[in-house]
Amino acid sequence: AAYLEPYVVGGNRSLGTKRGMIVPRSVGVNQYGNLSRGKLAALKAKPNVFIGQVTFRNGKRAGQPIYGVWQRSDTPRGKRHDGDYGTRGNSQGKVYGARTTLKLLIEFDDTSPVAKHLDFYGAAERYVRANASQAFDAALRRALATARPK
Repeated sequence: AAYLEPYVVGGNRSLGTKRGMIVPRSVGVNQYGNLSRGKLAALKAKPNVFIGQVTFRNGKRAGQPIYGVWQRSDTPRGKRHDGDYGTRGNSQGKVYGARTTLKLLIEFDDTSPVAKHLDFYGAAERYVRANASQAFDAALRRALATARPK
């Protein structure tokens, strides 16, 4: 019930026992804004991709853990493409202002609002209007047929 409530009445998604929700970045999502199970499995199968927590020592979010799907670079940290070492022309990207060889593919973030709402009450009302009189008539006939005489 807690999982479906935001889809019916609106609001933020239910986290349940999860640490965070998946907030895709540059990854395809389904019509409900969720990441497909197959996509996450395909990412986990790659040898240079891992799922976990990374805490940066410097930058905008220094000391804050970032949960997500990370990709390791093929070029070692500090190694330049010309084979020499140093900071000029290296392969290090920037994630939240910190220099790193890790690339954040998908971030596990706090809960987010539900994008698509289900018309539960409207569907229930339409069903009752279409079927209530027939069901009531059938129940009344059964009750009268099995009633004890006075």
